[in-house]
Amino acid sequence: MAVLALLIVLLRLHTYEEPFERDLNYYAVIAHEMVHGQHLYTEVADHKPPAPHLTYAFAEVLVGYGKQQMYFLGVLAATLTLLGLYCAGRAVSGRRSVGLVAAACWAIICHDLRLQANQPNTEVFINASVVWGVALWFGLRGPSMQWRRVIGIGLLFLWASFYKHVAVTIPAVIGLAYIAWPGPELSRRQAVLQVGGVAGVGVAGWSLLIGYFAVRGGLEPFIDQVFLVNQHYSSGMWNNILKGLSPTIFFRGAILKLLPCLFVAGLAAMFLPQLAGQRRSWAIYLSWAVATFVAVSLPGKYYPHYYQFWLPLIALGFGLLVWSVLQFRSWKRWAGIGLILIAGMLTTVHELSFFLLSAEEWSLNKYRDGMYVQSRSLGLKLNEILEGEETFFEWGGEPGLYFNSQRRPVTGVVAAFMALPGFVGEHTAEKLTQRTMQDLERARPDLIVVSEQMAAWTHESHPFIRWFTPRYTAFDKYGQFVLFARRGSRLEARHVQVSAGD
Repeated sequence: MAVLALLIVLLRLHTYEEPFERDLNYYAVIAHEMVHGQHLYTEVADHKPPAPHLTYAFAEVLVGYGKQQMYFLGVLAATLTLLGLYCAGRAVSGRRSVGLVAAACWAIICHDLRLQANQPNTEVFINASVVWGVALWFGLRGPSMQWRRVIGIGLLFLWASFYKHVAVTIPAVIGLAYIAWPGPELSRRQAVLQVGGVAGVGVAGWSLLIGYFAVRGGLEPFIDQVFLVNQHYSSGMWNNILKGLSPTIFFRGAILKLLPCLFVAGLAAMFLPQLAGQRRSWAIYLSWAVATFVAVSLPGKYYPHYYQFWLPLIALGFGLLVWSVLQFRSWKRWAGIGLILIAGMLTTVHELSFFLLSAEEWSLNKYRDGMYVQSRSLGLKLNEILEGEETFFEWGGEPGLYFNSQRRPVTGVVAAFMALPGFVGEHTAEKLTQRTMQDLERARPDLIVVSEQMAAWTHESHPFIRWFTPRYTAFDKYGQFVLFARRGSRLEARHVQVSAGD
């Protein structure tokens, strides 16, 4: 296990200098504001539950604000999942070797470029919590209720749901399957009580979270941003699930991003003789697969990083397949071992081939448009444009400008799209627009960076456009970003006049 953990540490070093994608930069910037005393939702806005921001704030306190923070979180989440898969494999089979094979498979596939899996987005933390929750669930054996284990399962899935709401689907679906097939040593009544205990922890945890914001006076913005915005974001959930079943969507993420043989192997493991008599283990594993599909499909966006939820399932399934094949005799055993070795070698070559690319090429291959490379370059350049305590604001969706320049935003509405009705709904957009305009009027930033894409999405009657247009003058363009200096500022004197002279 130490060797596998070291492999993860070394492979992640290869992409240490990769530009970070939008979501990660949001979490880091918002967490940085929280470390400086700003309150989530009431002062800094985001539509995610609080766990991503708390996690990034924890990392900042521990290792600092910057690239080292991202690296630390990526390695931490991958290593926790590695250990969880080892425990899950051992729990379901009673053999350390199954856990080791699952962990080894994870150490190879957990960096997958096509699924954007080498950076610490919310999915990696959800995977770590879910794997440990499933490992504990596999261990629920015997006639006793094992309440401490049940509470542990509940806490792990609760924490996963604090990263993204969709995580609640996993314990819900597994719980239903567990009640249907509780195993010979457990009555259905006991299974219902155990699942009820897991659900009770979840309900209590979310109640406490809501109660915390209610007591602190931030309940309304919490509800607006965490529930109403996400409801607007993923409207038509049943249609999203049905759409997720279409082969072009399902297979592109869950299977073709890796190798078909690994995915098929993972699910096939549950139908082989060694596991045929373990209805409970079969039910937990297969229901985990169903829940994973639902969790990926619910938002209706089908972004590549959503499909990272499949990776632990595939790794554990591969370990179970190896275990099952070793139970065969004569030619079947050797044929199975041969196929497993071929699948393992092809997957290893496929995954390690990505490491022939430079860190910047990883970003260009993942996102195609080069936006994050451009965002990092401009963020660093802003420190040449701005002097001392001069400030800037971006009307766009690239918080990498703040992260890479290490300059704090002048408003808690870091993501400008949170002030657009088309993204968050009329109700929330109106409130966040008002907050943005109050902050801008107070701060009067020296520089405003406008994303051309965001400008195209913004109606000319939007309060920001009416406030911004008479007060700022364009002086430079950097890729998709246009730079504007506040009229009468020292920045305008330095750059706009020079531009006019040129």
